[in-house]
Amino acid sequence: MDQNLVTRSKPVNYDGGTQFWSNAGVSFPIIRNKLKMRTNVNFSSSNSFAFVNNVLNTTVNERWSPSINFDFTPNDKTAVYLNSSISFSSAEYDINTSQNQNIVNQNYNLDVNQDFGKGWFVNSTLRYSVFENDRFGISQNIPIINFSVYKQIFKGKKGEIRLSLFDALNKSILINQSTSVSRVFDSRTPTLARYVMLSFSYNLKGMKTSVAKNNHW
Repeated sequence: MDQNLVTRSKPVNYDGGTQFWSNAGVSFPIIRNKLKMRTNVNFSSSNSFAFVNNVLNTTVNERWSPSINFDFTPNDKTAVYLNSSISFSSAEYDINTSQNQNIVNQNYNLDVNQDFGKGWFVNSTLRYSVFENDRFGISQNIPIINFSVYKQIFKGKKGEIRLSLFDALNKSILINQSTSVSRVFDSRTPTLARYVMLSFSYNLKGMKTSVAKNNHW
């Protein structure tokens, strides 16, 4: 950065950088065919270099994120899904340690699906997110509630009419926080908030009638 606050950058090859990533997960039933738990942990670490005003800066980034999920299907008419995840990220710079920061992102989700019979279904979701960054004094909570009711129609249940309410509390905002070897990125973008949508769908093979989700593991 020069005296006019103009920043110029160019790529430079430098030996010695390292990067590590790992993932572990397990899934098992608590009550056979009714209650299942899944848990997962990710960890990553990197050691990278950059010249800032001709001074070599070493940046150490670490991130780990545990998560846990519960799937509850007491019968073929009801399904409840509860999951939470927390992401801890840190960035440490050896030139200017005052720029070191810790970012914590928390996400809590609740999904409820109910089949009332005769082709009528209800789906409701609650998303609660917490964003924290000690470097910038950021602490923001975002609750999002969505709700929909839908009816399957036609022979073979090939059609569906759905009425949906998105972001009932009118709180939606897109937050992106990240760090790299030479910069810190933080953005908040207003999104299409509370709205109602009426939709119609048609599937030649018929609509899905099960309230249970299909999980990969």
